[in-house]
Amino acid sequence: IYCPYGTFNKGPILMNRSTRFSISPIPILIIIGIIDFGIFVYGNWLWKDTVQRTTPLLDNIANVKLYVSTGHLWFEELTGGDETVTVKYVFDFLYGAIQKLDDARNGKSNIEGIKGRLVIDRGLLNQLEQMRVLMNEFIDIGKERIEMSDVSGIGSLKDQHFDDVFRKIIAKANVIDKLVHFQISNSLKKMKIMQTIILSLWGIIVLGIGIAISVSNRKRRQAEEALVSEKERLSVILNSIGDGVIATDNKGRAVMLNKVAMELTGWTQEEASGRPLAEVFQIINEKTRKIMEPPVEKVLKTGLAVSLVNDTALIAMDGTERIIANSVAPILDKEGNIIGTVLVFRDVTEKTRLEKERQDMQLKMMQSSKMSSLGEIAAGIAHEINQPLTYINSFVYRLQKKLEDDTINKDVVK
Repeated sequence: IYCPYGTFNKGPILMNRSTRFSISPIPILIIIGIIDFGIFVYGNWLWKDTVQRTTPLLDNIANVKLYVSTGHLWFEELTGGDETVTVKYVFDFLYGAIQKLDDARNGKSNIEGIKGRLVIDRGLLNQLEQMRVLMNEFIDIGKERIEMSDVSGIGSLKDQHFDDVFRKIIAKANVIDKLVHFQISNSLKKMKIMQTIILSLWGIIVLGIGIAISVSNRKRRQAEEALVSEKERLSVILNSIGDGVIATDNKGRAVMLNKVAMELTGWTQEEASGRPLAEVFQIINEKTRKIMEPPVEKVLKTGLAVSLVNDTALIAMDGTERIIANSVAPILDKEGNIIGTVLVFRDVTEKTRLEKERQDMQLKMMQSSKMSSLGEIAAGIAHEINQPLTYINSFVYRLQKKLEDDTINKDVVK
């Protein structure tokens, strides 16, 4: 900060830096992270929903196929004359298949830890309804074959119809399996897409963090380099000033001295740093010899620049006394807060001596001029007095010449 001496009474020094508008990548990364987390949560929910919808359905359809196939097998044994097989045993499998079909539609789960979901897909509902119709038809044909066992044996038309319906039931179950597996496949595709998106977003986040760190490091290095350059430039400027400059913090402690200040006070930068200004900058009144306090506290409280009175003497560390002129001003940040003070002073000892000699010379000249004037006045007065006496003496002299022979009158004239 370059502040020539004598400018502090005009106002405080403002410490301000120009700012550049920039967008921080952190909010963008946070938004991407939130989106990524939302996709992750949705993916987990989608997979869980798929498992809850499809696993019990596939399990029940598999049981339907098992029960129907077993019932069909035992039904052939029954109609073939196997007396160990009863009608009730056969139809228990067929009715069990219907029960499993209803469980599949209603989303009932027989698997521990998995809750089924009610089937709401129209395609699956239509297939399940058609399968239910075929199951009812299969049971009705079975009952007819039991009632007409003499004409519905193996190879009969009823037997062929019975087998056709059985194959349709198995085919319908396979169609339902394919539809469910197709849904699972779609869910897996969505999961893969979401995983790709998640990984891409994570890559963007990592890349963004890397870029942000790189930019931050670059800006920090630039700021550090600019700060070092600014300090060097400031040091050169301050040391090139012909006046002493001392900067303090907002506690009135010395933080910086330029070369002239160090020469005048006798303190080095290292010795003075952190010390109260009154200790580094010791001043007295030259005439009264009273110790004076630097007006730092007043400046810190009021925020106004202050100049010290004349006849201020600075006592250096080695005891050298110098007459100085000085001023103290506040240092403000861009918000207007006082962050310190700056004291500028100069050695005016020689200037004061020359001024005193000039004043003494002027006084002597004035006295000499007065004496000359008095002499002229006295000469004028003497002239005015001597002028009439000259005429009188001339007249007396002439009278004496005329009366040289008249002794009596001559004595009278004398």
